[in-house]
Amino acid sequence: MRKIKAGVIGAGVISNIYLKNLTGMFSNIVEVKAVADLVQELARKRADEYNIPHVYTVDELLADSEIEIVLNL
Repeated sequence: MRKIKAGVIGAGVISNIYLKNLTGMFSNIVEVKAVADLVQELARKRADEYNIPHVYTVDELLADSEIEIVLNL
């Protein structure tokens, strides 16, 4: 089965549980391609913690045509 490519907007406290589940329990059906936050350092931290390949601005994430689902936290 093909994985759905997702992007996550928001890298605050609540993002930990979402990213943990998406990159763990649901990793067989979802690939988190990017994370974005108004605070780039926070987005970078989450990307490093969960092995997410891209850190984008919100506009960049929304413009990425490969991302099929956006979670706005």
